[in-house]
Amino acid sequence: WLTKVEYGSPRWQVSFAVAQKDCYSSYTDGATNTETCFDGGSYYTTSKGSDRSGSSSNYALRAYWQPEETGIIPALQVGYDWSTVDDDDNAGSTEATAAWMMGFMWRDAFIDGNTAGIAIGSRQHATEVHAETSSNDDDADDNFVWEAYYDFKVSDNITVTPAIFGGEDTYDGNSNGSDDIFGALVKTTFKF
Repeated sequence: WLTKVEYGSPRWQVSFAVAQKDCYSSYTDGATNTETCFDGGSYYTTSKGSDRSGSSSNYALRAYWQPEETGIIPALQVGYDWSTVDDDDNAGSTEATAAWMMGFMWRDAFIDGNTAGIAIGSRQHATEVHAETSSNDDDADDNFVWEAYYDFKVSDNITVTPAIFGGEDTYDGNSNGSDDIFGALVKTTFKF
């Protein structure tokens, strides 16, 4: 289930959400044992905390604010998420996760009708890991991700958006030795 409470106006808003994800005990499906739980695998940013199985309680705080007039002061959006997991008591099982973000957006940036934006944050990652030995205790390396974009309005019907994005310590479970990412894209939107 998911419950969300929000309060605000067209210029600002705050919200809080709670979700409970339940899973059933392992059951046998033919010759294999299967769980109904979500296993995040490499979704979390620590090699020791990459296993997430078990029911979880999940929470999210959000807020945004925008100025009355466009200008140098940007619209602001912030968010913080955290979860507690009923782990399976195996070494390395994720017991808690967290994520955060901040976004800044400037309307009419440089030219009327254009928009610029920057976002920074930390993708969801294990923050508490079950440890059977002290050598396995790992609070998870935090990670940092970012993106920047500019919406250039070519006409009333066409918008071109170049964007760049990157991240540090974004463990992905691969053995290529690199936990950093960088990329770019150009999106064209047509409205009819």
